[in-house]
Amino acid sequence: MRTAAFLLLAWLLPGCLVPGLAETLFVGAKEDDRLVVIDLATGERLASLPTGAGPHEVAVSADGRRVAVVAYGRRRASKEVPRDIVDIFDARTGRHVTRIVLAPYHAPHGIVWLADGRHLLVTAERERKLLVVDTKEAQIAAAIETGATGSHLLAYDPERAYAYVTSLGDGVVSVIDVAAGRLMRTVPSGRQAEGVALTPDGQELWVTNRGEDTVTVFRLPDFAALARFPSPGMPIRVAFSPDGRLAAISHARAGTVALIDRVQRKRLALLTFASTTAPAPFPVGLLFHPDGKRLYVALTGPGIIAEIDLASREVTRRFHAGAGADGMAISLLPFHGQTRP
Repeated sequence: MRTAAFLLLAWLLPGCLVPGLAETLFVGAKEDDRLVVIDLATGERLASLPTGAGPHEVAVSADGRRVAVVAYGRRRASKEVPRDIVDIFDARTGRHVTRIVLAPYHAPHGIVWLADGRHLLVTAERERKLLVVDTKEAQIAAAIETGATGSHLLAYDPERAYAYVTSLGDGVVSVIDVAAGRLMRTVPSGRQAEGVALTPDGQELWVTNRGEDTVTVFRLPDFAALARFPSPGMPIRVAFSPDGRLAAISHARAGTVALIDRVQRKRLALLTFASTTAPAPFPVGLLFHPDGKRLYVALTGPGIIAEIDLASREVTRRFHAGAGADGMAISLLPFHGQTRP
């Protein structure tokens, strides 16, 4: 096993440029209430777009043309601050397209575009619902019961048209038939089940159980538990490389990201983000680049996105994304909007 350690001071050095790209990284800065736009070719911060309170998660449509961001809210926010919003932006210009109010449902968090480019799946944590949102009509098309408390994140299985929703409160995965609009079953995973990812081949679902420092691997579609392995340090997110060979797991409390061989479930590397001063790194969001060569890690504490070269397992660049940087998404289209850093 190889361990790579990176000091926060090193991230403040100028990063190298990656030429020849026309791609845009969108980041939810949840403490700034901003959607931050970053040019991946230059690393330049192009725009900072106002959102609702607490933009925890971000999703880009399959065609790369639209970006959706939730307003989850903040615990310290007053009751008057809306916690029932999804904002839609044009990913090429940054123009605000529409604001969808989800009331009477609140605390939206997990968000996924469906392939039709019109509908979104959004979790409503407080009301234990999975919402199907029609972005064209700017309204809720369906509200599906999850049967569990604290419905937080989701993964979508396009082959089966199933959504898998993690429950922070009950430690289960809710299996929902989106086409039929009904809850199929709930499956125990582990205490404070949060991070969830479907393997690209659709054969396995991995869930991080942050309250017990474990990861559960389920076989699909029967949900047999193939493995439950230790993942110390508060495992909070999991993501797979495009080829499905590599899993990344972020540990918020430990300040680490583990790279795992998906087939053997063997740890290949542990990336340690250390800081000599506050704030702590607190890595949360994970995003593999579509080329499979890079991994983006949201260091929520300092508000930095670290770009990891997966061949060398080293930080190659860092982007200052704003306070509480967390959810990320990539559009493979260039951004031509007015620069508003």
